[in-house]
Amino acid sequence: MIAYASIKIYTNETAQYEGQPLSTAIIGVVRSLRLAARTLVTRSFAGSYENGELATNRLVNASYDLPLVIEIVLPQAETQTILDVLNPMVADGLVTIEPLQLVAARTPSRVLLPNWLVKDVMTMHPKTGEIGMPLADAVKLLQDTALKCLPVVSPQNIPVGIVTQQDLIKRAGMPIRLSLLKDLSRVEQVAWASHVATLGLQDVMTRSPITVDRDATLDFAIKLMVQHDLKRLLVTGSDGELVGMLSRIDVFKVLSPAFMVKRADQDVDLSKGGVMQQVSELQQRDRLSVSEDECIETAIELLANEEVQRAAVVDEQLHLVGVITDARLLSAIDRIDSKGIFSFKRKEIPRVSDIMIKELVRVTEGDSLSTVLDLMIQNGLKRIPVVDAQGRFTGMIRRDSLLLALSKHL
Repeated sequence: MIAYASIKIYTNETAQYEGQPLSTAIIGVVRSLRLAARTLVTRSFAGSYENGELATNRLVNASYDLPLVIEIVLPQAETQTILDVLNPMVADGLVTIEPLQLVAARTPSRVLLPNWLVKDVMTMHPKTGEIGMPLADAVKLLQDTALKCLPVVSPQNIPVGIVTQQDLIKRAGMPIRLSLLKDLSRVEQVAWASHVATLGLQDVMTRSPITVDRDATLDFAIKLMVQHDLKRLLVTGSDGELVGMLSRIDVFKVLSPAFMVKRADQDVDLSKGGVMQQVSELQQRDRLSVSEDECIETAIELLANEEVQRAAVVDEQLHLVGVITDARLLSAIDRIDSKGIFSFKRKEIPRVSDIMIKELVRVTEGDSLSTVLDLMIQNGLKRIPVVDAQGRFTGMIRRDSLLLALSKHL
């Protein structure tokens, strides 16, 4: 969730800035900066100042210089921008700042609050590699940090490329996805290490990656991700330097509390009113499935032919009973020999039902997309299977299809 902060200015009614009341001037400045900020001016009933002077609105000894509190609630990333402006404006008063815990952010007609910026949401200080970095070192870094991509920067920290898992597979001949490299046979690991020994990041990276300015609106960034079918955007500063990364999951973490508010034991669905759709309206899905009675060789062939990492498992009535993944298939294979990762040493080949994942998070056609969003965030999922009223499998919703649906309401 976006980190928020509260800036408060404790001043008085007579405080001025350039010929107008200070409170009016501050409201105008905050509006002009077009930040996702809310401003509140509170006039006190009574009070006192550091010099002991009393202020009251009682008719007897009435004061016309009552204390004012000007509060600005905004994303924490924007606080320095506001403070730089406020410091020369406040000639009489106190300026304080404190963090806030944002538990919900809602608007009746939009998915996002207006003026949320990329820098409010992005992941700061991403791991990077420089031109000339040996590819083997980059792969080790990705494995050690469980990352799926590595921005490539110049000595001046300007992004010049990005290396993704797909780049490694297509351009460096990586035989399997990063998380499963350790499951390759020793022979295959040595062979691939020898193949990449002379390669650097510049040999496999995607050049001229699409970037977004940190001061761009989140609306714009989401549309850019959808338009180019990107899982992430590199975020740059005013001089073009890399300052962060914005991924789909960063966006989802921000959106999740915008549609589901937990109050006691009751779930309040905020998707009603046309802002969000039901699962049944989302047709972009993965519909690949395999029977629970098939042998795992069939499942391996299915995943390999379709170039996917998972498939739903169904029974004879097409009820969803599990999910099979490439990781589960590999773990089911006995010690791998030099013939390759799909060589078996035992005669009895298990069935899909023997190794599938049975405990699943699933949704129904009648659930809202906000429910899907919350489940993805809570469980760290990239896909969620969907079933109809009878429990039959009707497809899997992916992060990219969910982001596309959300983008239509920006």
